[in-house]
Amino acid sequence: MENNFVKRNSIQRHVDFMKQIYIQAFKQIREYPANFFSIFYFDIVLTIVYLLFYSVFQNLASLFLDWTYIDFILFLISISLVTKSMYFFIILGFRDKLLSGELNLWKSKPIHPFIGISSRSKDGAIYTTFIFVPFLVFFCLYGDYENIFLGFFLLMLSLIYYVVYIDFLESLAFIMKENSFMIRIGKDVAYLNERFTPKVFENSLLFILFYLPTALFGFYFIELVNGRYDYLIQHMFGIILFFLFFLFGTYVLWKIGLKKYEAFG
Repeated sequence: MENNFVKRNSIQRHVDFMKQIYIQAFKQIREYPANFFSIFYFDIVLTIVYLLFYSVFQNLASLFLDWTYIDFILFLISISLVTKSMYFFIILGFRDKLLSGELNLWKSKPIHPFIGISSRSKDGAIYTTFIFVPFLVFFCLYGDYENIFLGFFLLMLSLIYYVVYIDFLESLAFIMKENSFMIRIGKDVAYLNERFTPKVFENSLLFILFYLPTALFGFYFIELVNGRYDYLIQHMFGIILFFLFFLFGTYVLWKIGLKKYEAFG
């Protein structure tokens, strides 16, 4: 009975903490509207630039991608939406917090340090994520797509996978400390996969790109809503295997890493 009470009390503390984080985030948006509009305009301009790029790229992509221009627009929006939503959950800049000793602050709080560290980017995530939601819905309804709801479900799964992937890279700070080379490589590879799809590298040694989360909310998403399942089925086992590897790796890094943690600041 006492253990159940302690668990309920712990869950309530975490819920109250996250509620306050979101309240503060919305207050910041209301009190500093210039921040909202600057990011809004930047993302809109960036989207237009990418669309101009895809208008050129489509002529070349037609050799290996059976996509329409609407597909390319939806592809860009789905990527932007998931990458923005990711900031609700990731432990952003964890290496710097580890080296500065800031992790000590969160270890002393009555909440899990993972929750505390990952709560720092809520304001930016809120007003940048919602920019792309109406665009995603509009283009899904505008295009002649077959599996919209299944596609949305895949986006949710890919968001979970992407969070696990980024958190795994950030958590490597437990054992890498001042060496961020692998973390940068992992993020650069993910960015490459977001913009160009793994299909570009199909006949190269970069087959791993088909298994990363960026392929799910980019390439596989567009293929799925167009009723094409062959690539997703072909690489499903590898996707699950890589997801479990990153998930288990993150768990181990936090479970063992926190016990051996020493601040360097």
